[in-house]
Amino acid sequence: MSTTDPFALLRATAAVQRLDDELTVRPGDRRREREYLVHRAALADRAVPALAEVEDPPTSE
Repeated sequence: MSTTDPFALLRATAAVQRLDDELTVRPGDRRREREYLVHRAALADRAVPALAEVEDPPTSE
């Protein structure tokens, strides 16, 4: 996923939310828990650079 593609970031966010919802309905599924954690970590890694591209750096004098 490219950090410059906002739709890819949105799809990844939706996938993490879906996995979280599934874990809420069926807690204790170790495979889904691992999948959720991996997707959430990947999303966090990709979101930081994407947000840095959007936000202006603070300026001080």
